[in-house]
Amino acid sequence: MSIISHLQLDRFRLLELVIESDPNLDYDLPEGEYDLDKVEFDFLSRKDDPALTRFLLDVEARPTKGNCAYRRIKVKVEGIFKLDDQASEEVKNILPMAPLSILYGMARGIVANASSLGPRPYLLPSVNFFEVVKQKVDADVVEGETKTARTAKKKRPSRKKTGK
Repeated sequence: MSIISHLQLDRFRLLELVIESDPNLDYDLPEGEYDLDKVEFDFLSRKDDPALTRFLLDVEARPTKGNCAYRRIKVKVEGIFKLDDQASEEVKNILPMAPLSILYGMARGIVANASSLGPRPYLLPSVNFFEVVKQKVDADVVEGETKTARTAKKKRPSRKKTGK
């Protein structure tokens, strides 16, 4: 049995990074507290290759109290994941938590690295993606939509040739 996972990150890219420093920071005071304003995700499997799935992760942190070095921290990343055909049902059942955890780990590293060039380094807090996914599923049920329904709405209109 191989130790290589059946789920692999095929491609990754940073879509957006905003780290807005607070010019009124008092360097003599300890760092304040931040909260995650937003942890949103979406995913879409490719019709031509269902083994490939595109995940988007959008995270935003803002100060909540105290002397914070940053007014706003935002990171948006995208990953294309490939699930091989040998994957068991157990592996398939951890989707989308595993890809989101992988992307979030990369986003944390990007923010920590970029913010270390500013007044103070900042590390995004760990996130419970089971809860994030559950909230999204619950919201979809309340809206009466499923992921399949959202995907179906995105179909391109057919291009009919006219006799002109």
